Amino acid sequence: MHAPLVSAGRADRPHPRRRVRADRRWTYRLFGLTVSSGFRLFGLLPIAAARRVTVTLDMADRRAVEAAFSGPSSLRTHLALGDGATVDVVLGTSGDRLLTAGAEAAFYVGPAGDRVLCAASDPEATGWQRVLLDTVLGTAALAHGHEALHAGAVLLAEGVVAIASPSGGGKSVLCAELVARGARLFTDDLVFLERSRDGVMAHPGPPLMTLPAAWSADSRLAGEVLDVHAGQAWIALPQANQQAARLLAVLLLDRRRRAAAPRLEPGRTPVELHTAALHSVLQPNRQRARFELLADLARQTAVRRLVADPASPPSELAELVEATARLLAAT
Repeated sequence: MHAPLVSAGRADRPHPRRRVRADRRWTYRLFGLTVSSGFRLFGLLPIAAARRVTVTLDMADRRAVEAAFSGPSSLRTHLALGDGATVDVVLGTSGDRLLTAGAEAAFYVGPAGDRVLCAASDPEATGWQRVLLDTVLGTAALAHGHEALHAGAVLLAEGVVAIASPSGGGKSVLCAELVARGARLFTDDLVFLERSRDGVMAHPGPPLMTLPAAWSADSRLAGEVLDVHAGQAWIALPQANQQAARLLAVLLLDRRRRAAAPRLEPGRTPVELHTAALHSVLQPNRQRARFELLADLARQTAVRRLVADPASPPSELAELVEATARLLAAT
């Protein structure tokens, strides 16, 4: 039996309501963004103030958030969260976005993704920050021109390996198992991509994982439990990555019933990468650019299908991922 992780009490959490100087700001790096925030973010360590900030993040009341929005266009979508809740996303007439998580919170993202406003019914709750640190800042990253894969990723000794699958496919659990075996989390749930002089680069996300609640009792992660809700634990890990990196491999997790022992199959690239990409109805004009970036990624990165029965234990899959990384690094 593993000892439970440290559970964060309210006194240990950074609260937006705590009195701070009106001009106090914190700087964070995630998803390829440099965020200047007027409040502390759960589970993240601030960095030194940056000369070039790409996103300003501030608290506001709900009326101010709605007043900043340019008004709805005909495009909207609903995003399902892991705990069964949904976020309503509406594209504005000026290209901005209004995101609403029921009565709990509303968010405004500017047209260029450089301004984000948050209105939370309870600023001390964790739920709205989970939405902020995934869906909302992910929306800002997309507005900055980044593309994304539905994938988690870990940094092994050989390089960064991404595990792609639809929601509920087991990518976070597999990444957690790899972290428990000594890897470092690169990002959970979304891998944001950007073309650079060094090829297609992946950007690290926050050092946070959403996992089945049983993982809150597994001390191998050496993390801090921020919240447990609806059967899921939100866990902050102690090590964060700040640097973008080329991906060593993208493994497409393919759960097949009655599959034999876990195995790797060649990926039919770049089409299969395209099926793992984040597609938004709010960005209908990005399809060609997205496909071209994924084609470039397929040329520089090994893409494989990781086939396994749903009952295969994460430890077996983790062993195969580690062996694959060693083999790819040696070739």
